[in-house]
Amino acid sequence: MLAAEQDRYHNCCVIETARAIEGAAKERQASFTLVSYQSAEHGFNLAGPAYRAQDDADAWKRTIEALGQYLRP
Repeated sequence: MLAAEQDRYHNCCVIETARAIEGAAKERQASFTLVSYQSAEHGFNLAGPAYRAQDDADAWKRTIEALGQYLRP
């Protein structure tokens, strides 16, 4: 899960929820990775006022790596 720590957009993507999901996964020994971007806000990977190029690049890199790991032909 990729999460922006400053995200408060309609309270749908708050970091506290992401951390709760991470905790629940750990309790169940489920595979789960939380990557949080400390200064990022909602839409940090979209063109607009919240865009953060470095976080966007990192998020895409991690997404491609995960897809490569789990969706091998």
